[in-house]
Amino acid sequence: DSRILNVIKMYRLIQYDEIRGRYNPFNIAQIGDRGEIVRWLQYELRTRGYYDKGQYITEFFDYTMMNSIRSYQLDRGLEPHGVVDVKTLRSFLDTIE
Repeated sequence: DSRILNVIKMYRLIQYDEIRGRYNPFNIAQIGDRGEIVRWLQYELRTRGYYDKGQYITEFFDYTMMNSIRSYQLDRGLEPHGVVDVKTLRSFLDTIE
């Protein structure tokens, strides 16, 4: 129904789907994830100045990392939702020196 879609758009309710999109097959990493990909992302964020040198590389995607990802996405013109999706990962890979 178009009324439902209008309410979703008006209140930007889709943002909550993106943050909690664990079942979205295009999300690479998000809040609560852990493992090697998260460690690599934390390292890459640190080398690019988005992850504080005092923060430990923990292999755990927490709220601090989500905010770092948001800042990175915002600076790159990506949707700043804090989830590492295919576009964000491609941006990381395209800028590896």
